[in-house]
Amino acid sequence: MKKLILSVVFALAMLFVSANIYADEVPDPCVPDCQNDPFVEPPSVIYAKVPSCSNSTDSCVIKIWFTWRIACNIWQDLQILKIQTLTDTTNGFTCSGCPDEALFKAAIASAIQMNPMNFKPNLPNNPGCYTIWRVGAASCWTKWDVWNPEFQDWETIYYPCIGGCCLSPTTVCRDSNNVVTITTNGPMIGGSFSCYNATPPDGDFFPAGLNCTGVCNWLVFDDYTVSKTSTDTEYDYMNSTSELKVIYNQFNESISIDIFHEAKAEITLEIVDINGNFVLSKDEYIQNGQNHFEYPLNNLASGAYFYKFIIEGMEIYTGKFNVVK
Repeated sequence: MKKLILSVVFALAMLFVSANIYADEVPDPCVPDCQNDPFVEPPSVIYAKVPSCSNSTDSCVIKIWFTWRIACNIWQDLQILKIQTLTDTTNGFTCSGCPDEALFKAAIASAIQMNPMNFKPNLPNNPGCYTIWRVGAASCWTKWDVWNPEFQDWETIYYPCIGGCCLSPTTVCRDSNNVVTITTNGPMIGGSFSCYNATPPDGDFFPAGLNCTGVCNWLVFDDYTVSKTSTDTEYDYMNSTSELKVIYNQFNESISIDIFHEAKAEITLEIVDINGNFVLSKDEYIQNGQNHFEYPLNNLASGAYFYKFIIEGMEIYTGKFNVVK
């Protein structure tokens, strides 16, 4: 009996370890054309809240891995690499009942709306519509469930199979209120690949017996609208809170940042001018509690500047300050 109990405990422990291994593994992007134009590394990670699914009254939170590039000096390519649902039923977060296609589209739309790529149209200076986007992904994907020991519930990982790559030419419109509309504007590139020829991810990191499903049609959008409220970061879900204070000192031409945060984290501060040009980009690590940073901003011209403060890949704060000389 004791041996049986130990075997069960060991099996459960291996399940927890395996779940974490699967969650950490991120694939390389597929490259259908413009071979000399690499995708950005490492991939970006964001969290997004998906509107309630038709069969669920709860909110669904997903973690999204993606990358991007400028292809052939023309195209703004965005590629989804991996998606994971995040479940915490005690706080009303569950993706149960959400169709796979709905989650996939929500992941793409969230990455476009948050726009860490700074692709046009972007704010504050470039609202409008741009027809040079291409939304891409591996042609075929698989999925499996993993156990989250922290929240004592199952989550789903969506991961690309090997073989095939599709691109959907896309128009993205962004208005002054940061509401984004996404519309496919041309025929699919690489959409004819058969998933019978795809290979599920293999190796020690992946469960056996996975099947591949075609997703190219999931890259097609018809006036899909997403606003800031529907993709707003669910940072409370991560069981952390933060307070931020940003002050521009006109006299010594510097910016000071005070942040209180309830956990250690990696942060990024980005400041751009009204034309979208970067004047500062800093990566830092913060500790639990109060943190202070100060950066010189010499020789800034008079005008408006915009900052974005990101914690662990999630856009938390945006704001504006003015320089008057």
